[in-house]
Amino acid sequence: MKKHLLIALCMAVSASCLAQQPSNTRLLKEESKAVLINDKGTSTSSGYREYVYDKNGWPVKQTQDGEDDYYYDFELNSAGYATKVATYNLNNAGTKHYKSRIDYAYNADNKVEKKTIYALAYPDGVAYGDYDKMILKPKTEYFYEYDSDPKGFLCERREYDITNDKLSYIDKSVWLKDANCYIGHSSIKQRDYEQISLDYDPAQLLFTEKFYKKDKDNHIYLYQHNLYSFFNDGTTKEKLYQQYDKDGKLVDISGVKVDVTKDAATNMFTVVLSGPRMENGVITYSRSYEYKASANVYYGLPLTYENGNRYQYVTYPNEETTENIWLAPNALFTRGTNETTITYTNDKGNEEKKNLEKSPDGTYTAYFNVNPSDNDKCDKIFVYDEQKEKMVRMIRKNRKDFKYANYRDICTLEEKVGENWKPLANNSICEGRYMLITDEQGRVKESISYQSDGTCDGYYQFTYNEKSCTSTYTICIDDNTTMTYFTDEYVVDGNITTTTRYKYNSDQTKYLYTKTVEEKLNNGKDKKTLSYSYDRNTNQWNFEKGTIYTYEDMADGFVKQINYKVMADGSQVPYSKDVYKTLPEGLDAYFYHWDSDQNDWVGASGYSEWKYPEAEFKYNSVRDNLFRHFDPLSTNNYLSEETPCLKGDIKMSRKYIWDAATKNWKTKIEKGYELSEDGKQLTYKDMKINDEGVTENDIWSTWKINDKGLLLEKNTYYYVKDESYPGEETTSETYKYDDYDNLLCETSYNKNSYYQNERSTTYIYGQIATGIGQATVGGLSINGRTFILNGAQLALYNTAGQCVATGIGQVTAPAPGVYVLKSGRMSWKMMMK
Repeated sequence: MKKHLLIALCMAVSASCLAQQPSNTRLLKEESKAVLINDKGTSTSSGYREYVYDKNGWPVKQTQDGEDDYYYDFELNSAGYATKVATYNLNNAGTKHYKSRIDYAYNADNKVEKKTIYALAYPDGVAYGDYDKMILKPKTEYFYEYDSDPKGFLCERREYDITNDKLSYIDKSVWLKDANCYIGHSSIKQRDYEQISLDYDPAQLLFTEKFYKKDKDNHIYLYQHNLYSFFNDGTTKEKLYQQYDKDGKLVDISGVKVDVTKDAATNMFTVVLSGPRMENGVITYSRSYEYKASANVYYGLPLTYENGNRYQYVTYPNEETTENIWLAPNALFTRGTNETTITYTNDKGNEEKKNLEKSPDGTYTAYFNVNPSDNDKCDKIFVYDEQKEKMVRMIRKNRKDFKYANYRDICTLEEKVGENWKPLANNSICEGRYMLITDEQGRVKESISYQSDGTCDGYYQFTYNEKSCTSTYTICIDDNTTMTYFTDEYVVDGNITTTTRYKYNSDQTKYLYTKTVEEKLNNGKDKKTLSYSYDRNTNQWNFEKGTIYTYEDMADGFVKQINYKVMADGSQVPYSKDVYKTLPEGLDAYFYHWDSDQNDWVGASGYSEWKYPEAEFKYNSVRDNLFRHFDPLSTNNYLSEETPCLKGDIKMSRKYIWDAATKNWKTKIEKGYELSEDGKQLTYKDMKINDEGVTENDIWSTWKINDKGLLLEKNTYYYVKDESYPGEETTSETYKYDDYDNLLCETSYNKNSYYQNERSTTYIYGQIATGIGQATVGGLSINGRTFILNGAQLALYNTAGQCVATGIGQVTAPAPGVYVLKSGRMSWKMMMK
């Protein structure tokens, strides 16, 4: 869906540059237009900006509508990276008045270590509104480290109050390489604090935080002194909060101290939490809480199969234990003080939790009817042995050879052994209050039902032949008396399955009762079912009802299912129709009934539900048209990435109603995200129509990108019934680029009940006269077979895609040939002679 930026340049060692975009390309001009329409009429405005560059290709001035607007002030290091980027105006006396400034400090690899952003402030004694006397002061500082991520990580941020130059916020993070994690803390200055500080001691992994206040005599004193320390694995060791009065006396303490011991044999951590208190001016600790946890619980890992099959947590002093044990990647056993459950996730991703029930044989079982949801089409039984305190069996009920029988216990029981399933032969298993007993092939031969007090309620007995089976149900009246209630006989003859039910008189005389004949048609796709009842007076079968289900594959993956009623004379009358498409991502389904008056199908209901859990949508926008052409930092970082829909959020649901007038479906409710097949357009919708046909709300947005992932269009529409502002509103944005991701034109449109606003900006590029040689392209220069791009991470690949050289600032091709040089988002394709 998203491709990296690829700029193909062909070069020869002779320094003849064949790049399609010369290195002296610059943004020369911006032309803007705007149209505003409201109740006062139509107003238009336009303007333009132009940029002037020096011989090194850096801008020196920007003009607005032909007049000098402001000037640029740059300072560069020896590698050509800007250490200061500032803008200023000239007052009437020709004196510089700075408007903005950013400073950069670099490491030896020309990676940014510190970035300082300045803001305008009034010096002492200058009245508000005297803008010409405002000065720049440091407002925000960013510090970066590259140990955890070669691309850099923001490890510290400082905010200053420019009215008094005092630190107002600090956030500090430290990378622990051995633990592969960060530790850190942040402090914020409250309104009544005078100043704050946050220091770090790497030897003790200790952050020290201090807050200062001012008393009524304007004396500054330490008010709060807090300590935050960590273990080598990054977990908290101690938090201590200490409060002082203006005389320096400790008046209040709070916090927690953590003592951890690990049992190497069980890999369990015992954690003791203690709280501080004052005794005779000395801080002591008393135990407040203790728990024992497995490593994955101690480190806060997500409760997943991949993070360990057992999660254990024990609290003291009562030793209340909670265990989560993965029996399989989709089956979680939970045992706690008030809970003993199995959580099963079927193959469609639906999660279900059930309590373990005590069975007649003393085990605890949980039964999951997941037949239509699992790929193996089998229900599952989990068996827990309380005596052994472990899950001893995972059983499935395999009915693939007995689908002709309509009773769920006519099946083969199979036990999970390793990754395979084996028949549970000559054995027994409980399923809640039912006990299932198997024969030598693992087929259930008896199913016994028990009451809560353990007495037998009744039982089924099954016998199997090659193409038939029988099921007899017997009721237990008391311990010594039983009565056979019915017998079902299933006989398969080719495509026809006949199910005959026999009942028994009070004297246990067996007699015919009902019969169902099911016939497979159209190579098994369609099904015809006829039902009969037996008249004992006339000794004949009487027709009761009949149905025919037909299935037809349609275009676009849809299936049409029609249900007919079969009459006594054999005629067929349409009854219902279902049209649906089912895929792993979701389904569309439409349901109809037959209207005999109209002699046609009429829609009853319809809905769709589609999910794409692995999909996400991102786009890039050009955030810098100016600096990317000359500033090495911006060359590889001129795009801004946005993610309007995160992974797992792309799903769309709809409900439909039947429009009798047009005999078509009409969307009633629509909500969610959907992605086009090529992945280049994301659509969000939130629409609802009430039962009277009135639109309650209609909200939608679309994002469209090109092959490089650059945003081309963004459109929104908003309407909510009965809201006063903005009522109905439409917005749109469009963007056009050249082959090198230069933004050529951007437009915006906004219309609501109160006004209409249109804006457009056109960007004009061209070549300027610079001192840059022809063998330099986009900051890249060539010396023999060596390619130089100051401070950049470089990788050189041959035509087979193999990396042949890497380096910081420069790499050398091993021999003549065609190579691809990559640095960040930039790529160059070169032919070396």
